[in-house]
Amino acid sequence: MRIRRETIVLAAAVVASAGIAAGGQGAQTAALLPMPQKVEWTAGKCPKDAPVVKTTDRTIPAEGYRMEITPSGVSIVSSDAAGAFYAERTLAQFGDGPLPCCLIEDAPKYRWRGYLVDEGRHFFGKGEIKRLIDVMADYKYNVFHWHLTEDQGWRLAVDKWPRLAEVGSVRRSSPPPGEEKGYDNERYGPYFYTKEEIREIVAYARERHVEIVPEIDFPGHVMSALAAYPELSCAGGPFETGTQWGVYEDIL
Repeated sequence: MRIRRETIVLAAAVVASAGIAAGGQGAQTAALLPMPQKVEWTAGKCPKDAPVVKTTDRTIPAEGYRMEITPSGVSIVSSDAAGAFYAERTLAQFGDGPLPCCLIEDAPKYRWRGYLVDEGRHFFGKGEIKRLIDVMADYKYNVFHWHLTEDQGWRLAVDKWPRLAEVGSVRRSSPPPGEEKGYDNERYGPYFYTKEEIREIVAYARERHVEIVPEIDFPGHVMSALAAYPELSCAGGPFETGTQWGVYEDIL
């Protein structure tokens, strides 16, 4: 499955900080999302391959930056690595060709700028999650809420409890597309992430200043876990990984 880039861009527009754009550079301003807090346009153009100089100023807010584009080059000032990274993301939004000369100042309005993906029901896989993290970074999201377990699927390998992935990542059927109940009678899985894949994705996100917050559901929403280990339940089982959407009553 693929996550539409447009959903992330739309959400970025909705939560964009209340920035101001001075001057009449409408097309250039529209390219910047979320809109920086301050944009002052100046005369001239800067070659795309002009030198970029980065310096540190501890008075700039965390994750913020000040960037000046002049005909001779680009200056980026930030108090931390995240701020410099976000300045580069803003620079990339101008696209190919000469850069418009301007002064941009920006800092996040919200400390937590999150995006949620629930893979309990539908598994996306390492490549798609990395692509998602790239898009998040482009639009300055910094928290990836990663929902990895549900009644309908367990997506995380655990050495001490191997049946969680072996059994819990598989369901015998799912509701037809667009429906909450019913059966398509198609086996779904096994779909889960190995420890190595999780570590790879966490490192990939960290390089892009995205923090991963995993969601592991307990004591409810655990039919996939109970299918693997029914002895952990209150009722004793037997159980199967959830085949219908909605909430099940069995708990640990």
